[in-house]
Amino acid sequence: MSIIVKNNSTGEKKIILTVIILLFFSFAFLAYSERKQTDPAGKNSWWEIYFENPKSQDPTFTIKNYGKDEKFHWKELEADSTTALQESDIFIQAGQESTIPLFAIGEKKIILEVTDENGEKKEIYKSLD
Repeated sequence: MSIIVKNNSTGEKKIILTVIILLFFSFAFLAYSERKQTDPAGKNSWWEIYFENPKSQDPTFTIKNYGKDEKFHWKELEADSTTALQESDIFIQAGQESTIPLFAIGEKKIILEVTDENGEKKEIYKSLD
């Protein structure tokens, strides 16, 4: 009685090679789509707000616009309240940014709320201790 062992290494090599090729193309596609989605000059419409210097006591903030909306409304709110201390409308063209200096006198916490013309709202907070 003899057992015939068939060499199946060529089939295994084909499977491994196929998996490696599929992984390569998958990673390439994901990298391309991620780069396309995060491109500020792309067709995605988005905007961001941030404090100029998050660690200092300076409440100056910036709005960067990467979208089609140009009109923004910002307001500084009292802590634990919806009462606006300061507010204003600002126009920022696509691809531009605007820095807004604030003067927080006696405030322990700054709450900034920015709304675009479509009603999308973003808030940032800063403790001035």
